[in-house]
Amino acid sequence: MAKHVIDWQITNLDTMEKIQPQMPMPDDGINISHGGALVDQARFGEEEPITHWVHGTTRTITFSAVLFTRHTGERDLVGDLLEQILSLTRKDPNYGRPPICHFKYGTFGETVLVEKADTNIVSVDDSGSPREVRLSITLRKYTPFSQQRIDPTKPAKESFYLIATEAERSYEALARRFYGDPLLADVIRRRHPAEPFAPRVGDKIKIPPKAIALQESLAPRFHALSLTDEDAVDNFELILADRSSRKIVEIV
Repeated sequence: MAKHVIDWQITNLDTMEKIQPQMPMPDDGINISHGGALVDQARFGEEEPITHWVHGTTRTITFSAVLFTRHTGERDLVGDLLEQILSLTRKDPNYGRPPICHFKYGTFGETVLVEKADTNIVSVDDSGSPREVRLSITLRKYTPFSQQRIDPTKPAKESFYLIATEAERSYEALARRFYGDPLLADVIRRRHPAEPFAPRVGDKIKIPPKAIALQESLAPRFHALSLTDEDAVDNFELILADRSSRKIVEIV
C-alpha cells in the first residue's frame, strides 16, 4: 500500500494563530510515547537513586519537520515560520505560561504543550537567511489542572462572605483555611476580578462552598514583582518585614 504525505498544523489556542508549514510531514510520521510519571530521588552517599512512581501517566508526541524556501520570494518565510514554532516553547507574558496548542496530523488531533524544538539549519541563501531548516519537535499532551469533587453525593452549601484582614491578605491563605488546599485559591480569585492579585484589607470576600470549588477547573497564577505595581511592592515589603521577625507568611 502506497504512503501518502500528510500535512500538519499547530494552532495556538490562546491566540488562535495557526502554524502550517508549506512542507508536509516526512515519511516517518509521528511517534507517540506513553509512560508512567517517574521521579528519581538521589540519596546521600549512594550511587543509585530511589525511583518513585508518581500517580498518572505522560503522553508525548515527537516528529520531524522540514521548512524550505523554494525561491527568493519566500526568503523570509522560513525564518518567520521558525520563530513562530520556537515562540511556542517560551512563556507568554500575558498568561505566565507557554501557549496551549492543538496539534493536527491528518485525522489525529491532540491538545498539547510544545516541550522543545531542536533546530538544524541545513543551508542558507545568498543573503545568509535560512533556506532549509529541519526540526525535531516534542509535544506533551496537555491536561487542564482540575480537582475532582471528593463526595458527589454531598450537597453544596451556600456561599458566604467575610471581610479581608491583615492576617489573611492572600487568596491562597483563604483557600488553605476554608478548603485545606492553597491551590484552590483561583476559585476565590476569579470571583473578585477587581482585585486579581490579593484582596485589600476591608474588602468583602465571597467564599464558594468546597463542593463547588472542587468541581471547577483551576488556573493558578503567579504574581511577579514589578516596581510599578503597588500591590506587588506592598507584598514584597510585607514579606521582608515578616522574614525579619521570623514569621510564617503567605506569598501572593
